Amino acid sequence: KFGFNFVFFLVAIPAFLNALQTTTWVQIKEHDGETGQKVTRAFLREAFTSLKKKPSLLRIMVNVLLYSSVFVALGTFVQPYMTEAGLPLAYFGFVYSGVLLIVAFLTRFSATLEGRFGGRTVMNALTLVSILPLLILGLGYTSFIGVSLFFFVLMVQNFRSPIANSIFHEEVDSKNRATMGSLLSLFQNSGNLILLPFMGYLADIYSIYTAILVLAGIVALTSTLLWVKKA
Repeated sequence: KFGFNFVFFLVAIPAFLNALQTTTWVQIKEHDGETGQKVTRAFLREAFTSLKKKPSLLRIMVNVLLYSSVFVALGTFVQPYMTEAGLPLAYFGFVYSGVLLIVAFLTRFSATLEGRFGGRTVMNALTLVSILPLLILGLGYTSFIGVSLFFFVLMVQNFRSPIANSIFHEEVDSKNRATMGSLLSLFQNSGNLILLPFMGYLADIYSIYTAILVLAGIVALTSTLLWVKKA
């Protein structure tokens, strides 16, 4: 029989292949002109000017920041919850694989829904759909059905993400798209940096269910205070 450590050897294989592949990279030719801090300051100044001119863009960015941070935090509780539900460790990989296959199949329909109902409508609806399962889980419901609810809300995030990105890029001027995209990524990483330790503290002091209940509250606030209005 293989031990748990064998999994890490398997993960090391693609990491090693990726390391070999990096040896084929070549340095790209940089564009001539001004570089460095001067250009960075100019781009950031222009980006924050865009946010002042477009409050709707700031609303979308904060919405995406909070929602994505919630589900990064939620993802850390999947395995402890499956253990609480009595799912054998040997089946964890099969569950993840099955969910990834379903997500890959369903995500292809996100563009169809966006085209039919409008991206903002679908984005808001998916935010609302997330609240009830999170409340059920946060109130301590533990079972195999609960595992399904857990992965359901994680699938909603994967379904919502490309739609949110599409709406974000619609609001951004083409010349600022790269800068604003980087700024959004910075916001998201900062949100994770703040929320993850706090959720870990709640889970440690109280329980993962308390932490999930707080995450449900954040999603509820996001859906009400940061409702994405039509352009």
